Parts: sequence; structure tokens; C-alpha cells
Amino acid sequence: MKKHLIIIAIVMLSSGVFAQNLKYKINSMGFKVADLSLIIGKDQLYVKASNDGIRTLFPHLNNTYKVSFDQDYLPKTYTRIIHQDALKDSVTTIYSQGAATMYRKSDNNEVIYRIPAKSHDIFTLLTRISQIPKAVGEYYVDGNGRAWKAIVSGGKSENLKTSLGIFQTTKYELRFKAQSPHKAPYVDMLTHNFLDESLHLSIWVNQGGIPVKAHLKKRLMVMTWEIQSIS
Repeated sequence: MKKHLIIIAIVMLSSGVFAQNLKYKINSMGFKVADLSLIIGKDQLYVKASNDGIRTLFPHLNNTYKVSFDQDYLPKTYTRIIHQDALKDSVTTIYSQGAATMYRKSDNNEVIYRIPAKSHDIFTLLTRISQIPKAVGEYYVDGNGRAWKAIVSGGKSENLKTSLGIFQTTKYELRFKAQSPHKAPYVDMLTHNFLDESLHLSIWVNQGGIPVKAHLKKRLMVMTWEIQSIS
């Protein structure tokens, strides 16, 4: 796992792309349920969420996500390699001018669908919020073929204590509103838990544009992402 992340970081750096390598601990109800690694480059990002080797009641998780994006943090290609308990799959979505094509390996299925202009996936949305100043506003999000609107509020300064010390941060609050009554097909538990009208998401971003903490509350589920290392 570590070797894989190092190789990706080297590729990003060797191509002239500055990369932030971030590691988080995911907690739920006071217990660690997974590790998360995030590498953010100039025009791509890589996410790894895994609880291999962690004793937890949380379902087995070993998923990777890779997204290439443009200068506005809008996705161009988005690949998910999923391993959750017995579920194994690979899903790739290609975006082009208000349309998306999603390929699913498990059933060799291809779906083409329309999306609102300037639609993000959940990871490029969080990256945009982290990387640009004054991110308050409304954004469209593609949730596996179902359109969502993300309402971002807040933007106040807050000192946040973490295991790495105290950061001066900007805190944002996110809510999601479905734009279609039709449910999208389930792909993976990580992104599925973000896109829900009952979700209240708080995210703290430091002055370097790094999300140092996220707090998710969805009905009875509470989850936090806490920064563990920055390199």
C-alpha cells in the first residue's frame, strides 16, 4: 500500500506537478474504522480508503479513487476500484460537455447520461472548496448518474486543535439537495454516505488549502476524518 502511494507521488512530482500527500484517521462513534490517504496534484487526485488489519465492526473496505480534473476542479475522468467484503468492481466515468459515460466492469455495462453544467464528483467538490478562497456558494455534483446540488455555507475563521498542533482554519458547512427523484445505482459506501439530504458535513481547511478535519452526521451515523500527517 505505502509503496503504491509513493509510486503515484513520484509520478506526479516527476511530471512537474506539486503533490500534497495527506493521511487521515476515520473515526465513527469514538472508534477508528479506517485509514484514508489523499494525494492532491495540480490536475489529479488519488484517494485510498482501507481498514485492512483494523479490528472493527465496520464493513471491510479497501477502495481506491483516481480523478483527473481541469483548472476549475471539474472532473474529466473518475475511476473507482471497489473492494468491500465480497463486492469487487471497477467503475470509470468519463465527462464531456454536459454528459457522462459510466463503464461498470462487473456487468460490462455502459450508461450515458446528461449532467448539469459544471458538475463535480464528491472528491473534486471537496478539493475545490479546500483550494479556492471564499468557497461559499452552490455547486452541482454527479452522484453516479443522479444530480445533486451542494449548498456550501460558513467561511468563518476558527482555531482547530489536532494531533499535529493547532491550525488556523476556515470552517465550511455543506448540505446536499437531490435534483432528481430517481435513485442512482449503488457503487461504494464511501461516496454513497456523502450524498444524502439528511447529511450535515462540516469541513475545516487550513491556510495552506489542506482539509485538516471533516465531520459527517447522517441520521444516527457520525463520522470524522482527522489529519494524521502532511508531506
